[in-house]
Amino acid sequence: MGEEVGPRVFSREDRTRYREKVKACLDVFARMLSDARFEGDRRSFGLEIELNLTD
Repeated sequence: MGEEVGPRVFSREDRTRYREKVKACLDVFARMLSDARFEGDRRSFGLEIELNLTD
């Protein structure tokens, strides 16, 4: 974190593959929500942030 990252070029195939992976993760999350796979009795909070920064 905080380290210099060199420029990279992503192809259309790279972006398509990335979108497919994100969609698959969101589909699993939606299934977990619909199947009530989370504890309802205990209050909790979780957060994860991942950003894709471009210049």
